[in-house]
Amino acid sequence: MKEEKNEANASGGAAIKGVTTTLDYLPFGGEDYYEVDQKKSRAERMRLPDGISSKQLYRDILRIAWPSLIELFLSSLVNMVDTMMVGRIVGKAALSAVGLATQPKFIFLSMIMALNTGATALISRARGANDQNQANSILRQSIVFAAIISVACAIIGTIGARPLVVFMANGGMSKEVIDQGTIYLQIQMIGFPTGALAFSITAALRGTGNSKPAMVFNVIANVVNIVFNWLLIGGNLGFPAWGAAGASLATVIGQLVATILAFRCACSGK
Repeated sequence: MKEEKNEANASGGAAIKGVTTTLDYLPFGGEDYYEVDQKKSRAERMRLPDGISSKQLYRDILRIAWPSLIELFLSSLVNMVDTMMVGRIVGKAALSAVGLATQPKFIFLSMIMALNTGATALISRARGANDQNQANSILRQSIVFAAIISVACAIIGTIGARPLVVFMANGGMSKEVIDQGTIYLQIQMIGFPTGALAFSITAALRGTGNSKPAMVFNVIANVVNIVFNWLLIGGNLGFPAWGAAGASLATVIGQLVATILAFRCACSGK
């Protein structure tokens, strides 16, 4: 995907580096343009500018969307791989434990996803105005909010892991399953902030249209997760056989790698 630096906008803000789309060849809009546009009729606002076709816009949408589609698929694949490998290597008790612990984690994750939705929308608007400074400011604020929320979730989730797993089991699971599920969830929640920060950066990248890096982060995280699953679930190559706990730790290691790559990308100026 081609990347280039756009020219600074009329307001004097630094230009945004991002993926070039068809609409980038039009003048960047500001408050004055917005006020003029609001005075137009709905039919006039819906009309495409001269030289811009629906086919070009659809092509841009698909070019930006397909990496995000793969990214979201790979994010879901992490838990699927844990479940499959734990069930095959360890057994039914560990498989049930992973299933019980996964749902509370997604409840905490929904808070970060809601925050990221707002960050993506605001950064998209900053990109539309070609204002790099505003985009950077929004990214910094979203990272700070994500850090605060994720640390709070990590503390609550780690301390309350057992009650959450017991609640999910609803009295239908053995003590062995509850114990393994508790350990799995505790490890996941300890590493929760790393994954949350990576999600915030990838949400910002999607807002600039640069969705490929997030896909790359998730591909690498999945590979790391699978390798460490193989090493830690069954105890291969001299590593301890930790079962469900090993699968949870492998996921956190994969998330840590993705977070490091995400921060490197964010600091690269791209």
